[in-house]
Amino acid sequence: MDAIVLAGGSVSDKNGPKALWSIQGRAMVDYVLDALSAAGDMERIAVVGQTSGSSPRAVWLPGSGSIVDHLKAALEFLGRPRGEYVLIATCDVPLLTGAMVEDFLGRCRPFRRDFYYPIVRREDCERELPGIRRTYVKLRDGTFTGGNLFVIRDDVLSRILPVIDRFIRNRKNPLRLSKELGWSFTVRLAASRVVGVLSIDQLESRVRELFAVRASAVICPHAAIGADVDEPEDLGWVDRALSARLS
Repeated sequence: MDAIVLAGGSVSDKNGPKALWSIQGRAMVDYVLDALSAAGDMERIAVVGQTSGSSPRAVWLPGSGSIVDHLKAALEFLGRPRGEYVLIATCDVPLLTGAMVEDFLGRCRPFRRDFYYPIVRREDCERELPGIRRTYVKLRDGTFTGGNLFVIRDDVLSRILPVIDRFIRNRKNPLRLSKELGWSFTVRLAASRVVGVLSIDQLESRVRELFAVRASAVICPHAAIGADVDEPEDLGWVDRALSARLS
């Protein structure tokens, strides 16, 4: 399976490209590449963004513009679509390990759906990384946060890129985003954050209706899959977690 790492961010950002933020003397993206390289199922790894590096397993592709532009560049480089699965990861999950990647892929098998997305229970996050700030959604099945790995058929990804682009552009416009999702579903999703109205099955069904994609939310026990670094201030808890892992 090939992998795509999204390492966007402008070189003009105040703190520099996020992928290059330093953690214990190494660029953050290097930790993600270590994890993917250690996973036995990975073949080619394409890193797209305003950055470069020296990982022998990765091919570094220049990228500017939106996430959709980066995905297009990676698909073009990999010679896709071919109707095969591809793993997508963000550059900001430095606590990820190869064992976690392999476990997630194992939970996706035998790959009978188009799209797989990891979700992590709140209690697993708080036990493994106490004090971490995450956004949770309360569902009938439990309270979850989303992960930063995705597995999707490359032909499906290519087909839905225009829809993804529209959702990204509308993400800060609640009116337009609610129209995309459907008003009834938006109300139930908002209520679910408090009282757990929706189920995982209902969310999967709505994704199928919106994108014509057979989706599966995969419950994973690894907090690190959802522990993305949003701000430079987050580097402190990452450093502590890495040090604790080595002690």
